[in-house]
Amino acid sequence: MATGFGSRSDMRKLREAINWSRERLQPFREHRLEALRQYVGANYSEGGASNLVPVNMIEFGINTLVRHLVASNPRVLVTTPYRKLKPTALDLELALNYLLEQIDFQRTMRQQVYEALFSIGIVKVGLEPFSTVEIDGFRHDVGQPYVDVVPLDDWVHDMTARRYEAVQFAGHKYRVPLEWAQANHRWDRVARRNLKAVAIRTFNEEGDEGDDALIAEDTSYDDQLYEETEIWFIWLPQPNLIVEFASEEARGGDGKTGWRPLSIRPWDGPENGPFHLLNFFDVPSQSIGLSYTQIMLDLHMLINNLFRKAGRQAERQKTVTGVRGTATDDGERILEANDGDMIRLDDPNAVREFRFGGADQGTLGMVVMARDWFNRMSGNLDLLSGISAMSDTATQDTMLNQNASKRVADMSDRFVKNVSRIVRDLAWYLFTDPLIEIPIVKRIPGLEDIEIPSSFGPKEREGEFLDYNIRIEPYSMQYRPPSARLRTMMEVFQNFVMPYLQLMQQQGIAIDFPRLLKTIARYADLPEIDDILIFTGANPYAREPIGDMPAKVAQTVRRYERVNRPAASPQGFDQQLMAKMFSMGQQPAQQAVLGRSSGS
Repeated sequence: MATGFGSRSDMRKLREAINWSRERLQPFREHRLEALRQYVGANYSEGGASNLVPVNMIEFGINTLVRHLVASNPRVLVTTPYRKLKPTALDLELALNYLLEQIDFQRTMRQQVYEALFSIGIVKVGLEPFSTVEIDGFRHDVGQPYVDVVPLDDWVHDMTARRYEAVQFAGHKYRVPLEWAQANHRWDRVARRNLKAVAIRTFNEEGDEGDDALIAEDTSYDDQLYEETEIWFIWLPQPNLIVEFASEEARGGDGKTGWRPLSIRPWDGPENGPFHLLNFFDVPSQSIGLSYTQIMLDLHMLINNLFRKAGRQAERQKTVTGVRGTATDDGERILEANDGDMIRLDDPNAVREFRFGGADQGTLGMVVMARDWFNRMSGNLDLLSGISAMSDTATQDTMLNQNASKRVADMSDRFVKNVSRIVRDLAWYLFTDPLIEIPIVKRIPGLEDIEIPSSFGPKEREGEFLDYNIRIEPYSMQYRPPSARLRTMMEVFQNFVMPYLQLMQQQGIAIDFPRLLKTIARYADLPEIDDILIFTGANPYAREPIGDMPAKVAQTVRRYERVNRPAASPQGFDQQLMAKMFSMGQQPAQQAVLGRSSGS
């Protein structure tokens, strides 16, 4: 072919390389499926966990970390060091933030984080230029960039490479309606005519179970609303080509035509290719990293095995009353008596209560210890999830939360860099595609209430994309409740507004107190403030100060006293509880901690 790749020999070697790498990825797929089964537990479906999961630490850890990493839709700042290019960079920023909302970018990023915690987070960034099509359940509209998650079950990359940047190929398989595929004029006429329908199946071509094993058995064509086929999309970095061809089950035709690729075309997207991989923990000299569940699954299984064992012991526990043979009358009176009754016993010493079985204290102590290690190795989940106070004050807890774990901080940093790379690819498509035009709204500096509708299209783009040397910084991904916004607003007023209020008034800056109080009422969830205060409509921007303003901020003297006292943190409580269960003995002061609330 004109591309220099695409002969029958080339396609045979490519298929063999893909099959070999898919086999090397099989252990990773199997672990991911087992971790997913533990995550959903035994009550989700017939394909869930084989045993009960009463203490689902995997679910607790995964969802705590996801909420910590990406709780809201990302927004981005676009900056450039060149002053005369800054207006266009600002327009690009507005267009990107609009696009992120339109394509529900937050949802895709949450799915990528989930995948990265279970195995490896893979997304594909592209542009559908010709037609609207549904691929793997994702609808791609004409002329709009898209970001799709690629599950490991459908993924392959060159496993001979020691790092992903050195792979010879990477790609995934996807499903599309058979009728659409056979009519797709971009594909080779003979190859698309030979395509066959492929039913959903629970086993991959390598023989291991796939994602669909969680909820369904193998289906037939009659079980689906419309027939689908299966296509491989492979990127070859060295010749910079995209190769699409039918999977083994979707191949039709004879030996002369069955090998034919559907399409071979140059990759005309960003230079880093269509895929972005997110690993939270690297493995030296390996192209695939270590996932959270690969680290924590053993502890999760140990906790649940021990907990189920303790539960079985507790269920076998029973209490019986033994009666000496000569005291059967006493036994009958005890049997017939109700709680609180007074009865006559001729020989009380002949009657005795016996307890059998019960949960072993050492087993319960191991459960507590294993859970404590799970909490620590996950970056202090109790603090990140907010289920337990770790100190005496909210401020101290905030500081602890910000420094909960360098591991979690590193995960967050990796994710932010990953988002920045993905959004940069979206920016590349917005800047280079001649048909894309994004509506934006501009605001005049100093007159923020005035909005000017505009657009970001070919006329607004000057020069080449690389000329801008832009830097994209994502932010606002972590959830900030109204109480946190109120706290930040009060800190701004205390540290920046009130000390310089007189200087601000001299420059024509005043505080809009009605709007301030309404904002406080909204953030603090106190609508009663609107009922208590009467807004007369007086000019809130009057420059004359009301009353005598102090020429200098009043100086106050504060004395800080450090008091050390033990608090009942979850870790301390667990340690004391383990010591008690293991019968290690406790000092009176240690025993007192068990009953002390935080701050007492």
